[in-house]
Amino acid sequence: MSLPRVLVVAAMAAFGSWACSSDRSDSSEVIVYASVDRAIAEPILERFEHQSSIKVRAVFDTEANKTTGLVNRLITEASRPQADVFWSGEIGQTVRLSRMGMFAPYKQSTGNERSTRFVAADNSWHAFSARARVLLVNADQVAPEEMPRFAEGLVDERWKERIAIADPHFGTTGTHLAALLEAWGDERFRHWLKGLRQNRVRVLPGNAQVRDAVVSGLVAAGFTDSDDAAEAVSRGAPVRVVYLRQSPDFGVVMIPNTVALVRGGPNATAAARLVDYLLSQDTESQMVAIESAFFPTRSGIASAEAQERVTNSDPKEYETLGGAHPRMLEMIEAEWFQGSPLSP
Repeated sequence: MSLPRVLVVAAMAAFGSWACSSDRSDSSEVIVYASVDRAIAEPILERFEHQSSIKVRAVFDTEANKTTGLVNRLITEASRPQADVFWSGEIGQTVRLSRMGMFAPYKQSTGNERSTRFVAADNSWHAFSARARVLLVNADQVAPEEMPRFAEGLVDERWKERIAIADPHFGTTGTHLAALLEAWGDERFRHWLKGLRQNRVRVLPGNAQVRDAVVSGLVAAGFTDSDDAAEAVSRGAPVRVVYLRQSPDFGVVMIPNTVALVRGGPNATAAARLVDYLLSQDTESQMVAIESAFFPTRSGIASAEAQERVTNSDPKEYETLGGAHPRMLEMIEAEWFQGSPLSP
């Protein structure tokens, strides 16, 4: 049986010390803007501090504004960058910033090379540790035989007022929907949006809120990230995690972390060391060990099943997400938010 086609939305780090301005400090510290859960990022950054003796100053996004707040900040600060490294939990906005020239090209250090599948053509981003976009289902409300087969099936009337999704203006939900638009085309994607609206899908502030709505029984199912779903499972919530194909011709959506070296950042030398560390096997092993919520972009770290989800992917689509994201938001505004009774 052929494996389902998996979109691994991959994007990662802009490294390139030769393209950066010289350090404006003694490089004893590095400033990272991180749109990654603090509970995941802080232990990794602390380990880097311990190993390198470089002080890390981390600025985090809020859950509701995941990625978008820091993206806007990077754009505002473009004439005099304050950050050295951008670590994002998704790729769509990373590609957008790359297209704007915000990142410096950077080649990985010797011994830390990875497949070109996970590197931008111009070395402006690199990808690692992907999360899957999953359907979290309340097991008390949905019997195994009632589980949906495809995401497109959620427009069926039996799911009316029973589905939740995070606000697609932000974070991985925006990247998820941009990927669907790119894969399906405008007409098919718009039809799906209309169907979800007719079913009165609940649009919640973030993926954690979607998870909590499913756990509490407020909704029967919701789209969230594999790490949020794993957290619910770990505390014994009555849920099932479904790696749902989007349609018969389109598989599970997987979205990697990305890391980029900010062009003109104040601490270029220290920034390059942090980028290399985030791309290392050590970091990926730490992330994959978190409740099996992350999937590795290199072999030899996780189970064969987990590895297959990433290796059977089509990364040539990643570069297009920067253009699909604005178009997706236009459709979202037209179909969901303008005069819509849905509450973001």
